[in-house]
Amino acid sequence: MLSDTIAAIATAVGEGGIAVIRVSGPEAVAEVEALFRSKTPLSKAPSHTVHYGHIIDPHTQEKVEEVLVTVMRAPRSFTTEDVIEISTHGGVVAVKRVMDLLLLQNIRLAEPGEFTRRALLNGKLDILQAEATADLIAAGLMVPKTYRDPTSETFATFALASVGGALAAGAVGTADPSLLLYPLYFCAVNGAIAVLIAQRRARVAAV
Repeated sequence: MLSDTIAAIATAVGEGGIAVIRVSGPEAVAEVEALFRSKTPLSKAPSHTVHYGHIIDPHTQEKVEEVLVTVMRAPRSFTTEDVIEISTHGGVVAVKRVMDLLLLQNIRLAEPGEFTRRALLNGKLDILQAEATADLIAAGLMVPKTYRDPTSETFATFALASVGGALAAGAVGTADPSLLLYPLYFCAVNGAIAVLIAQRRARVAAV
C-alpha cells in the first residue's frame, strides 16, 4: 500500500477561490510532471518551491487548467514521501478535470485519512498527533456546546499544540482543565459512529 502513489482533493469541495489536490508517493513527481507544462521541469525543481504552469491532456495536448504546483520532496513532507500539491481554480468542474487526468496516471484515489495514516506509519506523527490533526480540522464543528465558551479557538489552539507533540511531551498548559477531556470526547464520538455504521451494515446484510 505504501508503494502506491495516491491523490485526493485536500480542500472542501464546492465553490471557492482555489482548490488544492494533494499527491503523495514514490511516483508523485514523475506522474504529475507528465501532465504539467512549465518553464521548470518538476524533476529538476528543488523541494518546497512553487511553480506556475498548466495541466494538459497528454493525449490532445490541450490546456485543461491553469495551476500552481508545490513540490515537497521526501522526507520533508507531511507523509515523509514525495508530495505534490496542485492549486487549481475553485469549483467542482476545474478540480474534477484535473483529478480525472491524475487518476488515469499511475495514481489511485486516496482512502479517507490515508495521508495521515502514511504520516503515522512513516514515523512523521505519533498516535496523539494523528488524533490531534483530526481534532484541529473538526474544531468548531464537533465541540460540545458546553465547551464553546469563549470560542472553539481555544480548542483549535489545544489541538494545534498536540499536533506539534506538546501533549505527548506533557507541555500543554491550559487554565481550563476540561480541555483535557476533548480527546476522550472525540474517542467517544468516533466509537459511537463506528457502532452505528456496524449496525447499519448488519441491517443491510440481513435484507
